[in-house]
Amino acid sequence: MPRQKIEPAHAHDPTDTAAVARGDRALSAMSGISAAIADQYGDGLPYDRARIVHEARFFQAQTAEAMLELGKRLIQLKENEPHGDFVEIVEEQLGINSRTAQRFMKAAVKFLLPGPKTTTLSLLGKSKLFELMDEDDEQLDELAKGGTLANLDLDDMQAMSARELRQALKEARQAVAAKDRVIEKKNKKIDEYQEAEEARRAAPAPERERIQLDSTRDVAIEAEMSLRRLVKTVALVVDAPATPSAELAARNSAVFVAQLFADLLNEGGINVEFEEKVTPHWLQPTAGASKRAKG
Repeated sequence: MPRQKIEPAHAHDPTDTAAVARGDRALSAMSGISAAIADQYGDGLPYDRARIVHEARFFQAQTAEAMLELGKRLIQLKENEPHGDFVEIVEEQLGINSRTAQRFMKAAVKFLLPGPKTTTLSLLGKSKLFELMDEDDEQLDELAKGGTLANLDLDDMQAMSARELRQALKEARQAVAAKDRVIEKKNKKIDEYQEAEEARRAAPAPERERIQLDSTRDVAIEAEMSLRRLVKTVALVVDAPATPSAELAARNSAVFVAQLFADLLNEGGINVEFEEKVTPHWLQPTAGASKRAKG
C-alpha cells in the first residue's frame, strides 16, 4: 500500500491576507491624515494628547482674558460716548451686537474687581466665565483660592463643558432655594406661634382657657396618632423581623422616643411619675408578696 504524502503544516495558512492588507491600508491612511493634520494645525509636531490639552487650556485662558480686556474698553466707551454713538461703534466698527457687548462689560465688572479670582478663573475660558457671572464674589474668591462652588472645584469645572457647568450651578441654586424656603416656612410658623401666644396672654381668662384647652387637645391628639403609628410600626417589625439588626433598631426607636418624652417633660418642669403610669399601684406587688416571691 503506497504511503500518503503528508503536506507541511505551513501549507494551509489560515491567515486572511486580504483582511491584513485592508488593515494595513487603513492604518496607512490614518497615519497620512494624522500627519496632514500635524503639518497644517500642529506646526509639524506629532500628536500628543497631554500637550494639546495643556496648550488648549493656555489659549482658552488667553481668550477669557481678552474678553475681559475688551469689556474694560467697552465700559470706557459707554461712559464717554452718547448712547447712539456707543451703539454705532459697538455694532458697526467692532461688529459686536449690543447684548454681547453688555455681557462683556458685565464680565469685566465681575471678574476684574480686586481679588484673586481674575487670573485663576480665566483658566476656565470665556463661556464658563459667563456661567459664573451670577455667583457671589465671596464664593468666586473662595473657588479661586482652591475651594469649591456648588461642590465643584476648578479641576471639576475645567473637565466639564459650559453646558454641564450651567446645569450643575442651576441644580445647586435650586437646592439652596429649596432649603431657604424650608427655613422661611419654619421661621414663619415660629412668628405665628409667638404672635398667637402674645394674643392669648392678652385675652380675658375665659377666652385664654378655651384657647389653651383647644390647643392642648389638638396637640395631644396629633402626638397620640404619631405614637400609635410608631408603636404599630415597631410591633410589625418585632413580630417578623427581617434580621436581628432590624428588630434591635425598631426596639431602640421606641425606647428613644420614650426617653426623649421623659427628658422633655423634665426640661419643661412637668413632673410625671412614670412608674405609677406604666405600672399602676394596684398592679404593683405588695411588700409581703414581694418578700414571698423572693423567698
